[in-house]
Amino acid sequence: MAGRVRRVNAFEYAVALWGILMGLAVADLILSANRLVRHADGVRWDGRALVATGLIALELVRMWFAQWSLTTFETALSFPVFLALCGQVVLLVFVASAALPGETPGLIDLTAHYERNRRTFWGLFAACQTVYFVMWLTFFAGSVDGSAPASALDWFRILGPLALYLTLATVRLKWLDWIGPLGLMVFYLWLYRGQSIG
Repeated sequence: MAGRVRRVNAFEYAVALWGILMGLAVADLILSANRLVRHADGVRWDGRALVATGLIALELVRMWFAQWSLTTFETALSFPVFLALCGQVVLLVFVASAALPGETPGLIDLTAHYERNRRTFWGLFAACQTVYFVMWLTFFAGSVDGSAPASALDWFRILGPLALYLTLATVRLKWLDWIGPLGLMVFYLWLYRGQSIG
């Protein structure tokens, strides 16, 4: 008895590519974290690098989760939106690869790594958020689900992270390196607390 073949719909087709790209970023984070754990005796730890890594990990999961909301927008699978989303995900892959050091012989200094990569890491994060902001203004320009005009919370969830990333890329304040990303993670967890896929 021949099996039934189900055709893939357009959204599933599009999200497969985004999923592959996001998977590369997650794999990079996991491999880098595993390397640090295996060589823990030779690591000079800095919590700021770990907090930044936690934020990019949460952002990847959050973005994957949020892709489902695109099924409610007719323009979501147009080529310009698809291309912009691919660009945004590629930027996140770059952010993830800058979060933790790659293979390095000898001592792994997370403080030196964070300071050396802070502009790249937070700058790429800002670029990613800028793409998101432009797409939101151009194609959706409404509340999270597009059903109402944007609220103050909608504007904050778009512009707040962008302002934070630009500040972290340009200003060296250790307390902000801790408080900013941790505060944003708490905000995202609160924002998505009651949402589900489907």
